[in-house]
Amino acid sequence: MSGSTAHISTKLTFKHGVHPEEFKDLSADCAIERMPFVKEYTLPLGQHIGAPSKALVKKGDKVLRGQKIADAGGFVSVALHSPVDGTVTDVDLFPHPNGTMQQAIRIAADPFSTQQLRGTDPVDPDTIDAKTFTSMIQNAGIVGLGGAAFPAHVKFSIPEGNTI
Repeated sequence: MSGSTAHISTKLTFKHGVHPEEFKDLSADCAIERMPFVKEYTLPLGQHIGAPSKALVKKGDKVLRGQKIADAGGFVSVALHSPVDGTVTDVDLFPHPNGTMQQAIRIAADPFSTQQLRGTDPVDPDTIDAKTFTSMIQNAGIVGLGGAAFPAHVKFSIPEGNTI
């Protein structure tokens, strides 16, 4: 490519893998900016490998930023939280990034909200047991950053007698 300093990695991690140019030079010197809130959000209930989350809200419900709006749909599943203060405009099938139609929650952001995130009291990790810890991770909606967005609590659910 003409004028580009990017290159294809010569350190291959596996045979026949795709190693596209990274183009980090395009943003390496840019300041970090907060992404502005948009007018509407569509939140798929299937955001991770495993069972889709189960909606706790319905059309017309007011929601707060950080509020749990869906429960885990099974062991390999996590809760989902609202990214904004707003109103649920629909819980229905919507186009999913994987090309299918899937259940999702659509929220119209409240244009008059400060979108202030309401904090919760921190938990002392030394005062909870492993089961409570993994439950908190699942309810927080924490997943891995890989392509499958694997629910993190599963990795902490170590069968009796095993170690990691």
